[in-house]
Amino acid sequence: MISFEEELKKFHRSPELEDTEEAIFKENLTDVLDIVLGVANSFDADPMMAMGMGNDNNQ
Repeated sequence: MISFEEELKKFHRSPELEDTEEAIFKENLTDVLDIVLGVANSFDADPMMAMGMGNDNNQ
């Protein structure tokens, strides 16, 4: 029978996982929330753009 406690004592994280984790957390990645907040802030700066009445040269 498998002893889960004994197996957990033997467990060691993969060194590749440690390296990958470090590389990811060191980067300042832009996520979807950052992009959405940037767009929302640009609409706050230009209320006419938020209403779809921005300065469009095609009109």
